[in-house]
Amino acid sequence: MNRHNGPSPMAAAAVLLLTALLIYPVLALLTGEGTAPAPADDQSPRVLLIGLDAADWIMLDRWFEQGELPGLSRLAATGLRGDLRTLRPIISPLVWTSIATGQTPDRHGVTDFFAGTDGESPLQPVNRRAVLVPTMWETLSARGLEVAVTAWWASWPADHSLNGRVVTDQVQFAFPGPVRGAETASSDSLYHPGELAGRLEHCLVTPGELDARAVGAIVPCTPGDLAPDAADPAPALLRRVLAATTTYYRMTREMLREKQPDFTALYFLGTDTVAHLFGQAAETDPRHTALLRYYRLVDAMVEDLCSQVSPSTLVVLVSDHGFYTGEDRPSGDPADFQHQAAAWHRPLGLVLFNAPWIEPGRLDDASVLDIAPTLLWQLLGQRFESLPGRVLAERRAAGADAAPRQPVPHVAGAGEKPVSPDPQRYLEQLRALGYLEEEEAGPMSAARPVIHLADYLQWAGRSGEALEQLEKARNRQVANPDLLARLAIQQSREDDQTGAWHTLSAAIGLGWDPAAHGRLSAAVGICCAAGRRDEGEALLNTFALEGDLSAQALTARAVLAENHGRLPEAVEGYAAALERDPASSHAAHSICRLLAPGDPRLDKLCATLGVAADLRPGDTPVQLNAGKLLLAVGDPESALGPLGRAVHLEPDLVDPRLLLGRALYLSGRPAEAFERLHRGLAWHPAHQRLLAAAGAAAIRAGYAARGAALLERAAEVGTANPHLDAALALTR
Repeated sequence: MNRHNGPSPMAAAAVLLLTALLIYPVLALLTGEGTAPAPADDQSPRVLLIGLDAADWIMLDRWFEQGELPGLSRLAATGLRGDLRTLRPIISPLVWTSIATGQTPDRHGVTDFFAGTDGESPLQPVNRRAVLVPTMWETLSARGLEVAVTAWWASWPADHSLNGRVVTDQVQFAFPGPVRGAETASSDSLYHPGELAGRLEHCLVTPGELDARAVGAIVPCTPGDLAPDAADPAPALLRRVLAATTTYYRMTREMLREKQPDFTALYFLGTDTVAHLFGQAAETDPRHTALLRYYRLVDAMVEDLCSQVSPSTLVVLVSDHGFYTGEDRPSGDPADFQHQAAAWHRPLGLVLFNAPWIEPGRLDDASVLDIAPTLLWQLLGQRFESLPGRVLAERRAAGADAAPRQPVPHVAGAGEKPVSPDPQRYLEQLRALGYLEEEEAGPMSAARPVIHLADYLQWAGRSGEALEQLEKARNRQVANPDLLARLAIQQSREDDQTGAWHTLSAAIGLGWDPAAHGRLSAAVGICCAAGRRDEGEALLNTFALEGDLSAQALTARAVLAENHGRLPEAVEGYAAALERDPASSHAAHSICRLLAPGDPRLDKLCATLGVAADLRPGDTPVQLNAGKLLLAVGDPESALGPLGRAVHLEPDLVDPRLLLGRALYLSGRPAEAFERLHRGLAWHPAHQRLLAAAGAAAIRAGYAARGAALLERAAEVGTANPHLDAALALTR
């Protein structure tokens, strides 16, 4: 893409903002410095990395087709682009640190908005000290390249050993980070070098500089909507997002005008925040276009930044995940960050490479772990064996090796030792924004980092390691009910039912409420599996009021009935739970296990779930349950619809993909079954059940050698399995 033809990018940005956004204060701030001439091109390899939180091609392509976002559209049309597989849990600090380091969260150490899991040290907002491995800019700096990093997660306190400049993520408030207090106000901790604060002071935009008319260009807003006691906090939060977005953009632009370094990185958090705040607005709601209006602002900023770099610069756009829009939207509230936020995160983000030497086209099978290896290869010509990802763009700039750099010695930072942001203020901010329950305090939230680490390991197919991490944490946090409850669930998964019951009892003794956490039926199930039905009865009576007809209470009663041998009562309870909540996976699984094909009760539930699946196309559990029941009644062809939807919505999850593969296999389409199952191995290359299912489908489809190889891999990565052994015997 020629980024220097046509009208002045700043003039184009001014027209765009004036006519489409009418954010007059922001417009004045954006254009205050005037337009710099296009930089000379010395052919040295350089990178401009721009992070767009929650962006995906489904959303952007729809806007491109409508003629929106011309800057991003031109980059996409002339670049190498693709979907980007993310990691779970889909939490911004976790994924963006994986992008920055090229490492998985168990290696880089950042798994939450908080850091610290020893149960003794104070829990702190995540910061640079929590990152256990080098970022790509630290590696580049150590090789003698100059870097500039703005607003990246966990960049505070500023690293004074870097060869370059840093504007940390604590300079300006941007959801969901803490409000910066006096203890973080030191320029040495906020910037590197410290004197950069003075040079960039004119770029700082405070929320108070943006009035209701500025915010009103995105969503309807009156001065009263920005008051501290306003009933709806969204407009005030949007004002903070706009101030932070503009601040970080202007600071990055100013640093590029001073001197373009070898590597520049800028992160936009607002693309995610605005999506959460207004993503559920109906088309008749004036807020429906809020996200597009914010993206227009970002589009103008990105286009202008591209005009500030040399023509041979490799421009890279990347996101940590996508965001469900249109018919893919789940039924929950995206602004309920504690309970619903993650449900709106599509597990596919985006990546785009644009440079004169990059051939336009489509990328397949790209991961967030591939970004760091690719950029290190582009700038250094080195492959790092310690990084699990791969290089996505092999071809390098013509002058890439023309000017070898000298290593830069590590230099300790100057000035005072920075003090961590006040964790209590951080907790208050996260509670106010919905990330924490009102009653969650430091000791309880201390379990979050290790729980999220265990969630990642479980998702990655490393269940034993997840159990090990939770047990280690229990030894440090013996009185943490959240941790004990999560450990009990993991012990049950590992078939240690007695241990799970003891751990669960300890959690409940410390005040953990299984009903409040949606775990009542699972808790009762643990009691029954451990032979403690009486304790299960007592637990149900304690946490479910008489007459409670919630899905989890109905399921819990059915679990007890089944364990007492009262199967008709159990079936009736599971069926009632599914009718109450079609997303109840426990009830659906049990119904499929207890009822045989041809049972009219199963047929009735199948019809009920089919209607629910049509009404809730964006709810993965509903689609999954509908597909399960259709398989149970012996109709695999009809199951393909809801199971295909479930895999479309969450392609990284194993169970929906296995069920879809089974439905295709039973429908007489083994080649399609193999293709869909094999695609899942990009996410989980060492998952035994997925390998075995893909191998069996391959053999049935006539791909004998590939099938045998997959079955051999399945035998190598997992425990002994008689069904797998039998399948292997047939290939020999």
